Amino acid sequence: MNCEATDIKSTHTSNFVMVGGYNGQYNKPAEKYKPFNPQDGTFKNFGVIQTNHMGVIDNSYNGDNDQWMFPAYAERDTIINKNDRICQFRIIKSQPKLNFVDSTLENNADRGGFGSTGIK
Repeated sequence: MNCEATDIKSTHTSNFVMVGGYNGQYNKPAEKYKPFNPQDGTFKNFGVIQTNHMGVIDNSYNGDNDQWMFPAYAERDTIINKNDRICQFRIIKSQPKLNFVDSTLENNADRGGFGSTGIK
């Protein structure tokens, strides 16, 4: 995805949003979604980090005025020119519909919960 709207000049520690090169009229295959992430060189070349870590565009985001955006944080003063490649996306098949059933406790031991991984 390219920086489409305009050239961007950002200063160190500023937040900004870049408008991507696609809108809701782009590729709407059924049962698909589109995750997008920075290009490998985005931080090295531009000094910016995608602030939502990974964007996800699902099929419901398909209006005529919907635009893909790249929220970013600048780690240094930078200039991103129109059509610079800043992120990439893939088209992935959506997860099948899940059917949840009510369940009773199964008397399994707790594992510690959120944030406990890696603690000995």
